[in-house]
Amino acid sequence: MIRLVGLGRMGLGMARRWHRKGLRVVGFDPDPRARERAEASGIWARETLEALAEGALPRLFWLMVPHEAVEGVLEALAPHLRPGDRVADGGNSFYKDTLRRARALRE
Repeated sequence: MIRLVGLGRMGLGMARRWHRKGLRVVGFDPDPRARERAEASGIWARETLEALAEGALPRLFWLMVPHEAVEGVLEALAPHLRPGDRVADGGNSFYKDTLRRARALRE
């Protein structure tokens, strides 16, 4: 299962393609309208990051949020991460920021 954070234009498009290919996708977006569009497409949507993180380990979290939102999303998600979980930043973050964040999450 892919846990997708960000159900905007790009994130929802990816979720729809994954869903059509038979992958299980559950998503989160703070905008209730984005969650409604996802549900209308057959994508499970959760109202909180905490609810998105529920389930079997390990988990894959894929972020499709604007680069300026990544820090905040990771800060909110970090308390719910467990050893073995993976986080992919699917946005356009500067690679040095991605490396720094990876080191911080490993700690």
